[in-house]
Amino acid sequence: MLHQYDKLKRQQEELERKEKEIKESTDAYIFNVSKYCVLNIAINNIMCDQSIRIKLFDTLAPVACGGTVSINDGSKLINIKDKQFNQIRHDREGLILMNINESITRFTITLGPAEEFNEECTVIGEIVDSMEILKNINDCFAGADVQADGGITLTNVTIYSCGEQ
Repeated sequence: MLHQYDKLKRQQEELERKEKEIKESTDAYIFNVSKYCVLNIAINNIMCDQSIRIKLFDTLAPVACGGTVSINDGSKLINIKDKQFNQIRHDREGLILMNINESITRFTITLGPAEEFNEECTVIGEIVDSMEILKNINDCFAGADVQADGGITLTNVTIYSCGEQ
């Protein structure tokens, strides 16, 4: 019985090792073929001296990363015929998510693991530079009684320019 347990344990370890290798090679592939874009932001009308650099997962979420944009008020404008989530888990900070069921242009950036979004949102990119800017913005809200869906604005954050890099 002990011999069988040891054998199963070794098989489990081998499967975990192979799973890790596959994840690392997938991440490397995504990193190498992805497009990049930058966001330049101002906080309380003061421009940040760094750009937030984003790696877009345009091969995994092509419609979300480059859908047709025709209006500027944030209303529905992306028509997604095949609503399919990619397999990237919401397991770390800096991921850019989009709820493809809502078909709107809003996106979310994770500040830590957010597994609750795995069934609602698809990952369309990841912050690769200047995550500390977003953490500083979040710190402005720490301890405040603010609701994300329309509470008091403590800091005015504006994306004043963006583009592909």
